[in-house]
Amino acid sequence: MELLSVLVVAAAGVVFLAIWALWRFHFVNRDPDRTPPAGAVNGVLAPADGTVLYVRRVEGEEAPIVVKQGWPVPFCKFIGRTGILGPGCLMGIFMHPSIIHVNRAPIAGTVRAIQHEPG
Repeated sequence: MELLSVLVVAAAGVVFLAIWALWRFHFVNRDPDRTPPAGAVNGVLAPADGTVLYVRRVEGEEAPIVVKQGWPVPFCKFIGRTGILGPGCLMGIFMHPSIIHVNRAPIAGTVRAIQHEPG
């Protein structure tokens, strides 16, 4: 009887997760419109949903340091070269697996490198 109870609870959990995943990834809009707050002038919106961990100014030809899970990682690991071309901003955003993973352009500019790093 005890084994049957465990199996029923496990099966109910699997069914719940399957229904949640179907709803979350099929029926929920995965690219919703985002609008800046009313009255925002000269602001910069985060380019992705999630928690902004840091925003740092970087100068040209410097090798910025990205922080991943509390550990410093040289930016050249992501873009394959030691420096960046010109000054800019480096933004770290934590994107939880259950949130929408769409990246947007928060300001006018040129994207010089994109690299996904698992983890």
